[in-house]
Amino acid sequence: MNELSPPDLVWAGVFLAGVFLYGAAHEFKAKNPRDARLLAATGVLSLAGTGIVFYL
Repeated sequence: MNELSPPDLVWAGVFLAGVFLYGAAHEFKAKNPRDARLLAATGVLSLAGTGIVFYL
């Protein structure tokens, strides 16, 4: 039986979004704007998805 509940998975989503946004910051510092934008968009979408799961 699966013992993971959605609130536990929300923290995993927040962590992964943080990883993507941290990567975006490093790519921005490395003057690679295309990858920085892609990672930032992924991080923002991850945060939005996590918020929706937490709200439901």
